[in-house]
Amino acid sequence: MVDPSTHIDYFTAVQALAKLYRAGVPVSSITPAKVGATAQYWPDILQANANGYAAPGFCGAPNVSTALQAAYNLFSCFANNETTALQFLDQGIGLADPATGKPIYAKGGPYTFVDPQFAALYAWRSMSAAAYNALQVNLQKHMSHGLQFDLNYTYSKSMDISSDANRIGAEGGLSGLVINPWNPKSLRAVSDFDLTHQINANWIAELPFGRGRWVGKNAHGLSEALIGGWQLSGLARWTSGFPISVSNGSEWPTNWELNGFGQRIASVQTHGAVKNPDGTVSKPQQSARRRLRRSGSRPDQALENALEGIAHVSVSLGCL
Repeated sequence: MVDPSTHIDYFTAVQALAKLYRAGVPVSSITPAKVGATAQYWPDILQANANGYAAPGFCGAPNVSTALQAAYNLFSCFANNETTALQFLDQGIGLADPATGKPIYAKGGPYTFVDPQFAALYAWRSMSAAAYNALQVNLQKHMSHGLQFDLNYTYSKSMDISSDANRIGAEGGLSGLVINPWNPKSLRAVSDFDLTHQINANWIAELPFGRGRWVGKNAHGLSEALIGGWQLSGLARWTSGFPISVSNGSEWPTNWELNGFGQRIASVQTHGAVKNPDGTVSKPQQSARRRLRRSGSRPDQALENALEGIAHVSVSLGCL
């Protein structure tokens, strides 16, 4: 993926082409000066061919004489789906000699970029260093004077390159897959289950009714059976929202099976949750000032779990 001569990586090189073909620049205008410093990547990576280069017929691209223009023709044919262009190149159906039809590969030969045995592989693997750090504060009161409670607060951060529950099957939880197998560490972000803030509480309070209490302290018999011994208990929980990833819009820049994440180019503003007249709740919607764009061919700049969802609040009460 990295040209040993220039030390330019594939993602940097193809991003330079993507900016041009997404702007509609014709291949006849593609020169090293037009592309910039990454232009040399393609002559260094692709096999030289004296007769020039032909792209697949369905691309409708003209034959060209340089490796740079050949790469431009091939990847522009699969704009927003660059991994298919790589697959075609590796399989010998992406570029060919216009005169003989002989396949033209990368200098490494067939399957320079992808594995020859599979286009996508689902498997569990322990290949990353996950990290969890937290501050935990607990306040506890044992039962006395008719009251006991536990109150705890956790401030934490969990990091990994992918997340999924163990109960999820190999193909059932797509959020746990490594979308960029060429650079898995580029996906390192907060875990899918990360909660920055958590507050939990539980309590039992004896109600002041019945014999020896504030109300009905002389109660006995039936009156004591009716009003005595009541307790109010409860559970309460508040957490910040779970992380949210934003798709790049059905593009496959690094994985033939899965599309990548969007790239944030400015701050994101959201509206809070709103209760509708019919009782339903509308989740936060990104405002008109949302600033997300497709990651295109630069997934190492895309962000997994870049946004935070709505907070969660729950309270349960019991009286017995």
